[in-house]
Amino acid sequence: IKNIASPRFILVSATVTGQLQTVAQQELKGTWQTVSATTTESTSPTPRQLVQLHMLVNVKLRFPALVAWLVPHHIHQRTVVFFSTRAAVDFYYQLFHQMDCIVSSSSSQPQKQTKGMFGTCQILKLHGNIPKEQRQVVLRDFRRQSVGILLTTDVAARGLNLETDWIVQYDPPSEVAEYVHRAG
Repeated sequence: IKNIASPRFILVSATVTGQLQTVAQQELKGTWQTVSATTTESTSPTPRQLVQLHMLVNVKLRFPALVAWLVPHHIHQRTVVFFSTRAAVDFYYQLFHQMDCIVSSSSSQPQKQTKGMFGTCQILKLHGNIPKEQRQVVLRDFRRQSVGILLTTDVAARGLNLETDWIVQYDPPSEVAEYVHRAG
């Protein structure tokens, strides 16, 4: 007769609330251990290596502030910009593509005016109304490129492994847990 070890269960969550801990302690009998990226002295739910910056901007200046911030950051980096609604993602995606290029060329030749606010920088959009197959193409394209801007809703906040240089929360979430999920 073989000695069969008891089954092992692992519960993984990006946010461990008090309610989740209670359920885990009741259902996962035996040893329950919380592993966190934050230190025990910290009361912050965000990892200590996360660098957080913020800008206080008048509501009328939010879009110009976003554009002013994206211009120097779009050249060599990947940025994810979170919006609260699918309509906002669609609106800014169209706006960025319909405007003429605002970035100057590094060459001395006259620049041909191209469509797209950031010239050759690829701007992608992702939200829940986009068919699954197309969302997968968008994610594959964003992962493959070394430079780009992804406009998205919270559909990209959970379960996606996206290597980015910047996360911009244009529309901040109402819950701390959502902020943490967006920040990765």
